[in-house]
Amino acid sequence: MKKLFLLTLFIASKLLLQAQTSVSGKLLDEKKAALSFATVLLLKADSTLFKSALSDDNGAFAFDSAPNGKYFVEAQFLGYQKFRSPLFEVVGKNIELTDIQLNIASNELKELTVTVKK
Repeated sequence: MKKLFLLTLFIASKLLLQAQTSVSGKLLDEKKAALSFATVLLLKADSTLFKSALSDDNGAFAFDSAPNGKYFVEAQFLGYQKFRSPLFEVVGKNIELTDIQLNIASNELKELTVTVKK
């Protein structure tokens, strides 16, 4: 009986470990420099938020304990265009995304008027 319990416990823990994986990657700007402290979101296939993180000093980010399923990664940083990955699937193995490049936002003001009143 004890052996059966231990076997069941071992199999259950093995299945849980396989179902929990990590998703990681690195954020870069157009000059391939790391983007530190950018907001990175791990979104479920229906675009609901699963987890959020900030990139580190090297632009790296990681989401641990992502259960099997389909996800998007979205990254944003002030002054840059928002990035959204294609849909990808987590199935029992860690996902290492290719380097993600954020492009500078090209928002230009058409006119700026400064008025000073005394």
